Amino acid sequence: PRPDLDFIVSEGTNCSPRFIRTSMYNIPSTSDLQKKCGIPLGLVVQPFAEVGPSESLLPVLDHGPEGPIRCNRCRTYINPFVQFSHSGNKYTCAFCGCLNDVPPNYYSPLIGNMRQDHTERIELCRGSVE
Repeated sequence: PRPDLDFIVSEGTNCSPRFIRTSMYNIPSTSDLQKKCGIPLGLVVQPFAEVGPSESLLPVLDHGPEGPIRCNRCRTYINPFVQFSHSGNKYTCAFCGCLNDVPPNYYSPLIGNMRQDHTERIELCRGSVE
């Protein structure tokens, strides 16, 4: 939605536009198209934006002293777009493609290509968590 409109966010796997908004909704798939388009790709990031009056607050997670699971290469937090493999022992980062080990305390067996505890891990279901 446009930033000047009132809207209610029903958040799924994508982050609320209240927290991150791009300068364009359709991103060119090649650098040539990007150059022809002439619109710079940018992000407006507001990590502490207020949620609307009819919206739920961000879920707060506690991953203990180790902190949240992060990619070994790019340090991205685990998110709904990672792909689990090797019977749930590894995951592929959605940003850099690095294959990472799943810590033993975070392991869950797979059913098909989904974790058995997928719905219980809010960081794997929501685009925004605290």
